[in-house]
Order: sequence, then C-alpha cells, then structure tokens
Amino acid sequence: MEASSRLLLALSMPLVRALAAVLLALPAVGGRAQAPSAPSGARFGIGDSRDRVRAIQGRPLVIERLASLGSETWSWRSATVRFAPESGIVIGWHDSQRELKVRARSGGVPTANRQLALGSSAADVLRLLGQPVAAALSGDREIWSYFGARATIAIDSSRRTVVAWRDPDRHMPAVESDRDAAERAPLTGRDDRQRTPRGVPVLDIAVALRDTAAATRAAGALNVLLLTITNRGDGSALTVVPYALVSPVGGAGAHAIRTAPIASILPGQSVTREAEIRFPASLSSDRVVLRAGANEQNGYGVAPEVRIELPVVPSHAPRLVAIGIEQDDQSGDGRVSPREAVDLRVRLVNVGAGDLSGASALLSLGRDVFAAAGTPSRLELPRMRPGDSADVNFSVYTNARAESVSVRVRINDAAGREVLGVGVPLRLTGRTAPTGDVRTPTGRAPADSDEVDAPFRSRAPINPDAVAVVFGVDYYRSLPRARFAARDAATMRQYVTGVFGVPNDGDHLLLRMDGDATLGEFRRVFGEAGWLTRRVRPQSDVIVYFAGHGASDSNGTPLLLPFDADVNYLHETAVQLMELYAALAKLPARRIVVMIDACFSGVSRGGVSLSPGARPIVVSIEHPALLRSGMAVFAAAQGAQMANELPERQHGLFSYQLFRALRGESDANEDSILTVDEIDRFVTRETRIAASRRDREQIPLAIARDRSLPIARLLSAAKP
Repeated sequence: MEASSRLLLALSMPLVRALAAVLLALPAVGGRAQAPSAPSGARFGIGDSRDRVRAIQGRPLVIERLASLGSETWSWRSATVRFAPESGIVIGWHDSQRELKVRARSGGVPTANRQLALGSSAADVLRLLGQPVAAALSGDREIWSYFGARATIAIDSSRRTVVAWRDPDRHMPAVESDRDAAERAPLTGRDDRQRTPRGVPVLDIAVALRDTAAATRAAGALNVLLLTITNRGDGSALTVVPYALVSPVGGAGAHAIRTAPIASILPGQSVTREAEIRFPASLSSDRVVLRAGANEQNGYGVAPEVRIELPVVPSHAPRLVAIGIEQDDQSGDGRVSPREAVDLRVRLVNVGAGDLSGASALLSLGRDVFAAAGTPSRLELPRMRPGDSADVNFSVYTNARAESVSVRVRINDAAGREVLGVGVPLRLTGRTAPTGDVRTPTGRAPADSDEVDAPFRSRAPINPDAVAVVFGVDYYRSLPRARFAARDAATMRQYVTGVFGVPNDGDHLLLRMDGDATLGEFRRVFGEAGWLTRRVRPQSDVIVYFAGHGASDSNGTPLLLPFDADVNYLHETAVQLMELYAALAKLPARRIVVMIDACFSGVSRGGVSLSPGARPIVVSIEHPALLRSGMAVFAAAQGAQMANELPERQHGLFSYQLFRALRGESDANEDSILTVDEIDRFVTRETRIAASRRDREQIPLAIARDRSLPIARLLSAAKP
C-alpha cells in the first residue's frame, strides 16, 4: 500500500505543479491583488519581494512564518528562501539541489583568465562558479557559499565586487597573488583581522593521568590530568581553551575540569595543559567516563570530543535520599490555614555504601512561617548504616499575613556540608476570595488557588505506549533559585499520568528534581542510545517538561541549565536547546509534546541575574519542531523576556496557566479535545494578563507545524 501511494504521489506531482501554474495564472478572485507575473527566464535575488519570488518560483510547499522570532521561510522540497518578516524582502536562501531561479546582480568587467580576484564583479562570480548553494546578508555585504558551504565569498552590497573569500580546500579558481590578501580580509563588515586565522587549524587532543597508580584513582583522591592539544592543520588556532568532564559510568553528575587558555597554537605545534582532577568522594562505580575537548575562538575546536573510560577505586560513602513526606494538619483538610499548626515528617534512607554518622537536620522557614513550640531548628540524626531509614519530625504554623508556606529541610554531615536539601510542599488556604463572578471567555470558572494541584476526579486511560520525562530544578549548586520549579515538576507528574495517560512506573515516567537533574542525567536520558530512545516506538506519545533556568551564550544560542551548570563554562555544563529539539524530532514517535518553563534572558524567575554584570541577550529560538507534523513545543517566554513566578500559587507563571489549560479551561469549542492552538491561545492570554499585573511582559510561544494537532483528550469528569 505504501509503495503504491508513493508511486501515485510521484505520478501526480507533475500534474499538481501544472495545476499550480495554471492557478497562479488565473485572475484574482473577489478583488484580491494578484502577484505580478514574471517574464520567462526571470530570476530573483537578495532584496526582492515575496510577490516577485512567488511569481518566478511558484507557490511554496511550506511557509513557516513566525514574525515574533524574526523568521519567515518558504520551502520547495530541499530548497528554502528566507525573508525579513517586516519588509518581506529576500535576505538569503539555501539551494543545494539548484532548484531555485536565483541570480546575482550583474555589472563590471569580465575577470581575466576566468579566475576569481579581489574586485571581480558579482556577475563574474556567477559566471565562474554558478549559483551559490546559500546566500545571506551580513551588514553591508552579501555572503555567498559554494562547494557544500565549504567556500565562502563576500560581495560588497553597494559596489557589487568581491572583497574577501574563504576557500580552505582550494576549490575556487582564484588568482594566487590575491588569495592571501582575500583570506586575510574580514569576511563580514567587522574588523576581525586579528581573530581570523590564515588557514584552517585542525585540533586533536590526547588525555593522560600523571600518576596511574590505583591509589591516585580512588574516590576522593587528587591527581593531575594532562591535556595535550596538537594543531595538525595549516592555520593557527587562537585562544584555545581545553576542558574535560568526568562522570560515573551509568550514573548522574558531571564535574567540569578547567584549564588556563592557550593564546595560540601554530601549525604542527603541541601544547600541554595540566589540571587537577579529584574523583568524586561519593563515587560508587568502578569506572568513570572522561570526555575531553577544546574550544577555539573562531570555531575550530576539537570535534568530536575524546571519550575514554578510566578504572577507579569506588568509595563506600553514604548517600541520603528522601522517600516520603507526611503531613498532619489540625483540620485534616490537607491545607494550612492561618495560625493552624501542621505536623510534618520527612523520611530519609541511606542508599549509599557507607555509614552516615554525626549528621543533622536543619529547618529553614520562609517569611511569616514559624516553628511550633517544642520544635528545635536543628535535629541530630542517628547513625545510619546502608539501607537504614530515619524520620525528621517537626511542627510549623503561619500568621495571618502569610501568602505562601516555604519550608525546607537541609541535611548536613558531621563536617557541616549540606548533603541533601528537601523542599516541603504545603498548600495555604484561608485567603479572601475575589468578589464578583469571574468567568473565562469559554464560560467556565477559573481554577481556584489549589485546583491545579488537586487530584483528578477522573483520569485518562493508561496508554502503554506513552513515555514522559520531567525535570525541575529549584535549588542549583551555584546559581540563584528558580523558585517553585521543582514543585512545578512534581505537579506535572500528576498531569502526565492523569491527562496524558502515561503509566506511573519507572519504565515510562522519569522524574528528576534539583540535585538529580544533572548534566550527566540529561545526556543519559536524551542521548542517541539513551533512556528515552530505548523506550520510544512508532505509536508512542512522548511528553517532555523542563522547569528551571535557561541562559544564552555570546552568540545567542539558547541553553537549558541543569543542576550543576556553571555560567562561566556554559558550553561544557549546559544543554543546547536546539540540539535537544533536534534529538526529539528524530524519535520514531507518533506525537511529541515539549513544555519549557524557562527563559533565556540570563535572569532568574525572581529577577536575579544568573551572571553578575551580564546583560539579557535577545534569543531567536529556532524550531526543529517544524520538521515534523506530530511535534509541538510550548515555551514560557520569548526573546529577552523573563519567565516569571507566581508566588501566591507557588508555581511558575507559565506552568500554572499550562496546568489550567490541561485541566480543560482551554477547551474553547468544548469538544473535550485540546489542540495546540487552543492551549496556546489560553496560556498566552492568561500569562500576559498575569504578567502585566506585575508590570512585566511575558508572552509564551507555541511552535508546531500543525496547530490543530490534538494534545490531549479530556474526560468529562476531569473538567473544572
């Protein structure tokens, strides 16, 4: 059936193209302006309008128009044309199969001996090399790419002459006397002569330990790592920064090893950098993975990274985890009222391989929250052998001014180092409800303060093919808090099981919060042969949620920050959002839904800069989600906007509105099916209103090729 369908499609395509050509030639219907037709043989170029492109090239198969991202792309099979969304003029194209009817503006004297030279006209370049595979504007220059984008030519936009080129493989027929000057000249309008190498450096890296004795490879031991960078290319490498990451085999967590930068490495030269490496004291694995590489300021870093496994001597260190929190309030309604005492119990288990002695639990309370009489602020824990459990018991209450209940238990070892932090989720009630009958445009009453966290009265049927990954990072190792992010993740767990029907077991649902949401865990889950890939089938529905901090590098690349991220080493310790999107888009799943409650402005939910002195960077989020029809991405904010928090609800602002939408408030036509468009309209409207009340701007973003894509089916009893 598939073969016959493909044959029918192949036979029908010429007819479809012919019909499209006929339709384009027909007069406009209803007085609508018709795009002017172009003479036979006409071509378009940079600066031409949409109408001219349509008249010359015909109707595109796909138009991806996201003005808020500064992007509009028209596609014809493998060829694409990019427009400036405001003016609608051509700013670039990609044409590897030579499908487009593009041109370069002509003028000038033909190049002597059919060779490229500085000052050659754009028309000469076109005659010598043909159409470029891609073109783009860069300041006052047009950048044309040839030979699979390996060679690049800069054309002055006003004079229409060649001002520079890069041809590392020497494919272009060029005048040798001009080649050196052209390679040295800046390709773009910036003066980057001091930054651009003459040729192309090719960097390799070798890794070794100074001392290979077993004692120096034991958990907690200190050793010296030797990183040797060799330049095997024909150009100098500038400002080279070697790095290494060490993590347990099959475990979470990665430790970044830093070295001093190397000013330059000449062709044929090798430079060695030393760095201290201390294997994790709590290491329980007998091997570690060491990944090493180097960054270079012009992008000629070590690729791919070197990956080796080292045998190590594991430790017998303890490791505490919290396996449950019990709450007993006086009224028994599961909520905290003003002046009401609440008894809390946190159960801890030592899942490590060693004993824990001399540990203590410290109680941290937020504003307007107090410890009840008889509850000490510090509790001594008994000795805990591997497998032992212990309970931490305490009582708290609030005053009448409390707007939220912030309670956290910190476990310190005998040396006073924090080994575990546990946030205790408590719901506050007793506040005065708003007056009047507040209704949404759909006619339903909005969720009350606790409705989004309430258990579902009726749950979706279990979908054995559904898989979910939920990450939430509230407390970071070295960054400001992303308040309520872990609570958002815990609430989302209810929604992936109650709304999406994901089975509530470790084989279908993976939840990681705070210290467990490390870079190593991201890679283990989303890697090519990772946890997610091993579970996805053609009929799978995949749900991915992240709440926490985002950031962006100097190039505007959006990044997600795991628990152990370091803003000084973003590329080594953060997750590139576009790579995550692209990896998810490749999964053989039926439907993929991604929800990101993070922003990329470099500012936390509470408005604190993640990097002191850093300025917000306007990030243009690309969209690999548009590569397939069954994928949708919901993001909390756009550009330099901040992803805000909602303290009175103890949730992120975007997540809270998303929870409301998934409970049914977004079901505009009341057909019990939630689509991308319905969720986006509701979440965008409610988020903008709530943010404006705080004198801030936050506009969420939904990215999907098919905005009518069904995301979830509601059960009638689950609607508010």
